[in-house]
Amino acid sequence: MSIPRKQKAVPGVKVVEVIDEGVAVAAESFWAANLGRDALEITWDEGEGVKISTESLRKEYAALARTPGAVARKEGDPEQAFSKAA
Repeated sequence: MSIPRKQKAVPGVKVVEVIDEGVAVAAESFWAANLGRDALEITWDEGEGVKISTESLRKEYAALARTPGAVARKEGDPEQAFSKAA
């Protein structure tokens, strides 16, 4: 990626690179890098996670809570014990 015009206009910005985690701005100082970053115009690919909402997670968790879990160990008869409990 070449340095876009807006970032070149920021004194001290040397390199703007796309990296796996996003975009890196290298400059002569923190302040120059910060200003170069602020001048970026990025359109992010938000991926599939953008469709997840609190409501959809609540519905998914409620459905999962209704499904039987895996038995790690069975000892005794809890149903019988509960029926005899006070």
